[in-house]
Amino acid sequence: MASPLKRRAIAPSLALALILTACGSSSSETSIATTSTTVAQTTTSTSGPVATTTPETSTTLAPAEACPDGLVTTQAVVIGVQDWVRIRLASTTASDEIGRFDAGSAVTAYPETLSYDGSDYWWVRAQVPGTGGCGSVAAQFLTDGSGRLDQQIPGLTFEAPTASGTWTYADRTSLRDPIEGSLDGAFFTNYSVTVTEGRHIDQLLADQLSEFQEFEYEYPADWNSEITVPGADRAVRLITVASPSGDLVINRVLIEIAATTVEASTTVYIEDQDRAPIDDLDAFLDSLAFDKESFLQAVIQ
Repeated sequence: MASPLKRRAIAPSLALALILTACGSSSSETSIATTSTTVAQTTTSTSGPVATTTPETSTTLAPAEACPDGLVTTQAVVIGVQDWVRIRLASTTASDEIGRFDAGSAVTAYPETLSYDGSDYWWVRAQVPGTGGCGSVAAQFLTDGSGRLDQQIPGLTFEAPTASGTWTYADRTSLRDPIEGSLDGAFFTNYSVTVTEGRHIDQLLADQLSEFQEFEYEYPADWNSEITVPGADRAVRLITVASPSGDLVINRVLIEIAATTVEASTTVYIEDQDRAPIDDLDAFLDSLAFDKESFLQAVIQ
C-alpha cells in the first residue's frame, strides 16, 4: 500500500501510524441451525434444521433439469454448513429437493444465473454430478475466488480478501446493491464494490481534489493515475489517502463501463493495523476484471 496522504493538522504520532499502515425459509437449506450472518471459509451457517444423518456427496433424490447452455462456470466449494446443503429443482425453498452437496465438496456453478427469490435466498444453478443436469443452490453456501457467490455481480471477478479472516456482509436484494464486507474482530476494516448509473470518474476526482484543498492535505501532482482494468472503458487508481478525521486509510479504484461507474475501495482503521489483511486488500483492488457484456446485462435494469 502506498504512503497515505495526510493533512498538516494530523498529530505526528498519528501520521507515523498512517505511514506504518502503508508500509425458502431460513430453516430449509442446510443441515444445522444457527442465527449467524457471518461468512467464512469455515462451518457457520445462517440457519437450518439439524440433520439426523450425513448423506453422501451429491445425493440425488429427483431428476435434475438441463444445465444452462453457453454460460461461464465457476468452481465453487460448499461452506457455512455442518453436513450438507440442499439442491432444489427451482430457485425457491418451495421447490422439490433433488439432491444434496456435502460440506467442503466441489461444485460447478453458473454465477451468471444468480438471482434473488424476494424473501430468503440468492440462488445459482449448479451441476449435479452423475446426472448430466443442474439444480438450484442457495448461493450463500458456495464460495469461489471472488468470495461467497451471493456477494458477487455477474461479469465482475476479483480476488476476495477472505483468506485473512472471517468477513461479515451486508444484505443485498438486487444485483445493483453494493458488495460490502467487514472484517470480524476489527473496528472498521472493510472492502466494497459499488455500482452507480452514469459516468462519474471526473466528478469523483474533482470531489477528492476539493477535499484535499479544504482539509489542507499535502498531495503530489500524480495523486491519481489511469490504469488498465480488463473489460473496463476507463479506470483510475488513487494513491492511498487518510480520511479527513485522520483515523482511516483508504484506497480506491474508479471504473467506467458504458454508462455505469464502479467504485472499488478498501478502508483500514488505524487501530486495526495489526489485524488488517493489507496484502489481501491490495490484491483485491489489483485483481478487478470484467466481462463487459455479462456485467452490463446484470446491472442495467
